[in-house]
Amino acid sequence: TSDDLSAFLELHAQVHDLHLQHRPDQFKPTEASAIEARFREWLASSTAKIWIAELAGKVVGYAVELHVRRPEGPYCPARHWCDIEQIAVDIGHQRQGIATALMQAIVDSAHAAGLREIELTSWAFNQDAHRAFEAFGFTPKLTRFELKRGRLEHERQEGGGG
Repeated sequence: TSDDLSAFLELHAQVHDLHLQHRPDQFKPTEASAIEARFREWLASSTAKIWIAELAGKVVGYAVELHVRRPEGPYCPARHWCDIEQIAVDIGHQRQGIATALMQAIVDSAHAAGLREIELTSWAFNQDAHRAFEAFGFTPKLTRFELKRGRLEHERQEGGGG
């Protein structure tokens, strides 16, 4: 509910700081008001759920479940799946089964809605998260590569590429 907003913002900041630290080329500092607006959009959406994990009355984690529809296209069939848009556990409460409980809540919810496909995305640097997702049973589906312009130019100058 809206009562969980301050805890959501605090946990979101922990995760966002990790992303800023590792990929400042892909992430930027955020305004709390923009994150609050996103939180409220999810609360009002019929295709989103926000799951909150509490210990002793304190919010220690959250996850965002989205139900996504993609129409049929020339290469792909129509799909309807569950996407774990975000998941966060307070740094002081990690490795205690909280992320597992949040993911299980989403799996149960998705299955109750008739969705069998559940996906999530994680940045390559986040190996701790990858281990948690794999321990839960997720397997990699897609690997996205990038080539930084400077790398290609460096190799050409060194005589190693092109």
